[in-house]
Amino acid sequence: MRIEVVYAEADREALISFVASDGLSVGECVERSGLYRLFPEIVQARVGFAVFGCEVEIGDSVVDGDRIEVLRPLVIDPKDARRRRAKSSGKA
Repeated sequence: MRIEVVYAEADREALISFVASDGLSVGECVERSGLYRLFPEIVQARVGFAVFGCEVEIGDSVVDGDRIEVLRPLVIDPKDARRRRAKSSGKA
């Protein structure tokens, strides 16, 4: 089955396509993709996973054609960011 694994940071990104055997989990596919060698810092980070934008667990099974997205933790809460922008523009 064909699987894609994607990950992005502010200054770099990776899209890795590969053929995997049936019955693999999200975690196994990310491991086999080689993403951890390209971005070793995410091994220790508290990342999440999604398939086509829908959050999944690391042990969930994948199917042919899935695109696994590795999700970075938020740097700032979106509500706080919006409040800061409003305050700095004088609209608070």
